[in-house]
Amino acid sequence: MKTTLLLVEDEAALADSLTTEFELEDYDVIWARDGSVGFAFAANKLVVFGSADTSPRTVLREGISFFSLRGASLLADTAILFVGLTLLHGAPLLVKIIDQVVVIALNFGFSKQIFA
Repeated sequence: MKTTLLLVEDEAALADSLTTEFELEDYDVIWARDGSVGFAFAANKLVVFGSADTSPRTVLREGISFFSLRGASLLADTAILFVGLTLLHGAPLLVKIIDQVVVIALNFGFSKQIFA
């Protein structure tokens, strides 16, 4: 893993640094996504929906369902962005706002079905 320290002296230096190409290894992105979904699983199970059943079988079943359905919402996210930006040539901000509303609603609905 490569770490870069950036000291910005002015806005021009910041703009130049942001336009350089970043190298991301595929596994770094996957670990970051899996970590965030794992945190979301714990937060949804314990805090949002207050699911009290912590037996290994239940946690495994809920975990598999949760990760699978987050994968489905990632596919929906990608499809909405592709259609909105590439096929319809929509305004990027508007497409992203619509995308996020749909994805948040999907994630909430999926989580409600899993933990209810």
